[in-house]
Amino acid sequence: MGLRLSTLLMVPVTLMSSGAVAEAYLCDDQTRLTALFRVPKQGLGSVELVFAKSDERINLPQVASADGARYAAGVTEFWVKGTQATLRRANKATTCRP
Repeated sequence: MGLRLSTLLMVPVTLMSSGAVAEAYLCDDQTRLTALFRVPKQGLGSVELVFAKSDERINLPQVASADGARYAAGVTEFWVKGTQATLRRANKATTCRP
């Protein structure tokens, strides 16, 4: 019996035709974004953060985490734990919820 990604993330998700799993978030600082999670058959995945009302897109590889699903590169981190996520950019953090 396999686990569904929605079970692992503990949030409702939408499966995209590309195979990515999409989830929309609203953050405490009013940032709106869609996270497109890509889960390969082997190895670590990645997430593409698409910011609303902007052309900004950030691709982050999944990195090791003892808790939750953590994606990071440079000064940007998106860390999903339970039903919320933390978006950290240039040492400023905000909590995001679906």
